[in-house]
Amino acid sequence: MLKKRNLLKSKRGITLIEQLLVLSLILIIFLVGYSLYLMGIKGFVYNADALDGQANVRIAMDHIIRSFRYSNTIKVDGSYLKTGEDTYYLSGDVLMVNRNQLAVGISEFVIFQPLPHLVYVRITSVPDSYGRSFSLQSWLTIRRL
Repeated sequence: MLKKRNLLKSKRGITLIEQLLVLSLILIIFLVGYSLYLMGIKGFVYNADALDGQANVRIAMDHIIRSFRYSNTIKVDGSYLKTGEDTYYLSGDVLMVNRNQLAVGISEFVIFQPLPHLVYVRITSVPDSYGRSFSLQSWLTIRRL
């Protein structure tokens, strides 16, 4: 207790060097925290871009496969895929179905029919800001009842 009273009653104060040391330590802690924050933001944006491309490709492939399963007629005509009443084609970077947008950010839509009962479909997303693209492919078998 006596030491506390002596420090409180002391008129000596804090030196300029002590103030500069405390200020520099606070600044270093702030800079480390800010750099960690920026790394977290960059990682979030990196993953969000990747997830966007993957989601668009998966939605498109799921829609095509579902339409393929429930249709009685399948026709591959160049870059067009016709399944029953649905017609799929790529317009710019948008995959269209019956003149409606199905998925955006699609760079490649490949379809070919090597055999009368077999259709190959590959969908690739537009590369993100890091140059990564996502691709799905499927071999679909036509089953005639």
